Amino acid sequence: MYRAFFGLQTHPFGVNPDPRFLCMLPHLKEVLACLAYGIRRRKGFVVLTGEVGTGKTTLIKTLLSSLNSGDVATSFVFNPQLEVLDFLEFMMADFGIEVRSRIKSQMLLQLNQWLINRHRLGMTSALIIDEAQDLSLAMLEESGDGNRKAVANRTFGAARTR
Repeated sequence: MYRAFFGLQTHPFGVNPDPRFLCMLPHLKEVLACLAYGIRRRKGFVVLTGEVGTGKTTLIKTLLSSLNSGDVATSFVFNPQLEVLDFLEFMMADFGIEVRSRIKSQMLLQLNQWLINRHRLGMTSALIIDEAQDLSLAMLEESGDGNRKAVANRTFGAARTR
């Protein structure tokens, strides 16, 4: 019905968020600019909150497509309800890091070395967690005092959606 009436080539109301159908209103441009600024300038944690259905995930997908250049590596965790090792493995794989071991300490050392190498080259790495409010207590503890400082110091940008 919509396709014929509006002369569209594809269905505009799919199940998954599609940045092609984002109506870029001035306030959305500002949100994207703030998120991109926070990541590119290595400001640490960046939080995006809003009511259900307001387009946060669509904005994140738009942000991801604009960041995926050689200087910003991104990992987009769209389901944070994972066990710690699974979360680390998913994140590392999405960054393009070949996981050499499923031992937590080895995974953290490998990730840390990768982040240090990228930082030395002036590159940025951004971990983006959709639905971050659903992180388990174990995952929150994993990003506790020491790790949070290490993550922030390694210039992760995190867009947190709710």
